[in-house]
Amino acid sequence: MDGINRSLSTHLPLHTETATATHGAEGAHGTGAVNQVSAATAETEIRAISEYLKTQVFAGHKQAPVTPPRDVSAAKLTEINAHNAGVTRNNAQLDAIADSRARVLHGLNETPATIADTLAKAEKLDRLASRSSSAFRAIPFASATVLQYAKPEITQGAWLPAPLQPLTPFISGAVSGIMDQVGTGVMDRVTDDAHYLKAPAAKLHDALAESARRNAPGLTQKSVDMGVGIQGYSARNLLRAGVATTLAGSPKAQALTDTVISSAGGLVANGLFGNRMHTTENRDHQRGGAFIFGRKDTQPKPLDDETDWLAAYQGVKDASYSGAALNAGKRLAGMPLDILTDSSKAVRSLVSATSLTQNGLALAGGFAGVGKLQEMATKNITNPYLKTAVSQLTNTAASSAVFAGWTTAGVVTGPATEAAEDLLQNGVKNAASATASFVGDQAAAGGRAVGSLADRTTRAAVTTAADLRAEYDNHVRRRDRNPDIDMV
Repeated sequence: MDGINRSLSTHLPLHTETATATHGAEGAHGTGAVNQVSAATAETEIRAISEYLKTQVFAGHKQAPVTPPRDVSAAKLTEINAHNAGVTRNNAQLDAIADSRARVLHGLNETPATIADTLAKAEKLDRLASRSSSAFRAIPFASATVLQYAKPEITQGAWLPAPLQPLTPFISGAVSGIMDQVGTGVMDRVTDDAHYLKAPAAKLHDALAESARRNAPGLTQKSVDMGVGIQGYSARNLLRAGVATTLAGSPKAQALTDTVISSAGGLVANGLFGNRMHTTENRDHQRGGAFIFGRKDTQPKPLDDETDWLAAYQGVKDASYSGAALNAGKRLAGMPLDILTDSSKAVRSLVSATSLTQNGLALAGGFAGVGKLQEMATKNITNPYLKTAVSQLTNTAASSAVFAGWTTAGVVTGPATEAAEDLLQNGVKNAASATASFVGDQAAAGGRAVGSLADRTTRAAVTTAADLRAEYDNHVRRRDRNPDIDMV
């Protein structure tokens, strides 16, 4: 309530002061009436902002409670009730956030219309950031194309030892994969946190962080989305096919032009990939205005006292395309230091399971297969124009599957590796530990049994020996007394 009262008393609309000044001479009664009208107007305006946030910004993050069926079991009913309690709690927190943000925004003379304009601006800047950062991250891959054009001996494989000559078809894809893996590894700092409408879970209130986890796509959906998005490279390859066929009579010009289209077109294709991923993240509620208003401060505070979300909102209002370009320049200026800092980590990532699968199996193996298909498709064609057309179209069709497999490998390898590690650590290891414990317990029990048997045997032997001794002594004593009896 203190937050509400403070907002109403210190952040009244501009027309309140005018109305008060105009009617100030009408006395205390008139002033009180104006204040009542102003307070009521402020409440209405705050409610309008809050309703906009609830229905337009946070709506996709709210859940509806589950209605239990008639024949539900007691256990299932308990589960449904627990779920509904969580739904109620999260929805209530989102409503509380919306109400609090509305009070603060009203104090800044914001309205639903100005908020909508600010979020629309944020969406444009955010999408631009997605496109540009994705295009930028394609530079290492494009550089591999230029390198292989400038130094064709790299992919010709003559430098390989004789036993490794059969691996020559894998060189092209391996070089591209290695340069991409290491290059993007040192770009992470440049492209990280470059978005306006996205935030990590640690910076979000619990209800919004839970919503992001709940709405995140599964591996299958993510693989499909990325497999479709990466087909910008197939569009680039179609362009390559047309130009290369046209220039088939001039091999040198054809090679140079193809390199230019491959490298520059790769940047465009990856920009389209970033744009597509941006769209799917909007669809899955992984970014949006809620990730501005749903931010929390590092140190816990009452909602009305939080400032991190307000700084993000003001950042959007103050942002411009020239400012975004300046920020990008600052990030690039710091890249040499990033390379020094992260190069060793990027190189080490080459031997990760994901990298080996993506770059070794999917990319190197995939492009080796594409090359073989091109060779088979054109071996009986002598016309240079037809041969180029068939070769390029074969490359376009086959590479589309390679690119999809490349992105899919990046999606599924990590979770598969983690699942395997979990199985080994928590499954096999625990089973082996339990087995060892069981064997040890049985061995200890067997040892105790053997020890008990030996103890009983020893006691029996001692007892038997004592009995025999007593019997012997008794016999001797009786034999020694016989003369005494005779004498009597």
